[in-house]
Amino acid sequence: MSSIALIFDVIFSCLITLTFLYRCGNYRRQHPITTGAVFISWSFSVLFIFLLPLDISLAAYRECQSQNISSISTTTISPDNLNLSNTIEKSCPRPWSYVNPRSYEVLWRIIYWTSQCLTWFILPFMQSICQTGEFYWKGKIRFALRSNLIYYGTLLLIFGILVIYVAVNYNLSASNFKVTVIAASTTWGLFLLVLMLGYGLVEVPLNLSLTLDDLSVCLHQK
Repeated sequence: MSSIALIFDVIFSCLITLTFLYRCGNYRRQHPITTGAVFISWSFSVLFIFLLPLDISLAAYRECQSQNISSISTTTISPDNLNLSNTIEKSCPRPWSYVNPRSYEVLWRIIYWTSQCLTWFILPFMQSICQTGEFYWKGKIRFALRSNLIYYGTLLLIFGILVIYVAVNYNLSASNFKVTVIAASTTWGLFLLVLMLGYGLVEVPLNLSLTLDDLSVCLHQK
């Protein structure tokens, strides 16, 4: 019964994503690969919102258990301590949405690495194919590969220069290099999010206002 919340979140996220795709896209005309890539990226974004509270409740439950176990282990064994160990479950009630912590770990890894592949490789490649003026698939793929290689080559060059600078001046070791790469990727994603969010906060109300103005003019003319 405890896995119902997780299953419900996954199904509900997929339903919300399908609703967005139906309202905002044209699945009859667009390519199935495009629909699948957008569905995965949007569903993971929605699923993140619903998974986070469940993961936080599980983390709080495990933290409470570890604190109670450490308090028992630091005291001498006595009947009172044995009774105290039996009351850990009472002092730390298991959340109703509890599942095996390994499930969340696997799910978060799937979401993270799939989102990384979509963000850095698949979606930019598909976007370049749509923007090209070539008529044949071979030319489209060649243009997409060339444009993405130039773009990511420039980013890697800048990132390499920054890594060399940090390694020379701040003693960057191999152990925290992975953390640096993850932090740089997250920073770049947040930077793009801020830019798109600012654009959307202006353009969406503006388009709605213009649409309402046009609708009012049409109704007035009738």
